[in-house]
Amino acid sequence: MLKETITGSQLLTLFESFIEYKSERRNRDENIMNRISNLFEILNGAIVLWSNELEKKVDDLFSVREEALKETVSQSDIEQLASDAEELDKLGVSYAYVEKITHKVKLVAKAVKFIYEMPQDTLVREISIASTKQEE
Repeated sequence: MLKETITGSQLLTLFESFIEYKSERRNRDENIMNRISNLFEILNGAIVLWSNELEKKVDDLFSVREEALKETVSQSDIEQLASDAEELDKLGVSYAYVEKITHKVKLVAKAVKFIYEMPQDTLVREISIASTKQEE
């Protein structure tokens, strides 16, 4: 079973190694090829789970209150989420899904920026607009 602590870069390294191994021109029997196919399906499942978890992390940031967002989300957190979203593309995740998550990360970054720079009434309105767009 895949540990929950796997990082995007670890998953990417595993994926690239597996693709390289799978594409090697060797004489393999049917049993080995079936095992390779099964492992590839498991790896793809792990990529889907990791992608979904990344999207959930971003979505969860929209559900926290302003003060919690201000205290818990740093610029480095946002940069890490953006980096993880970019790695999804390298893992073969569809462009549309990568763009969806990247867009959400940008909305979180925008919300955090508003918290620090905008008056309270404007902030509430902007976060409400961002959350509505995210749901669409």
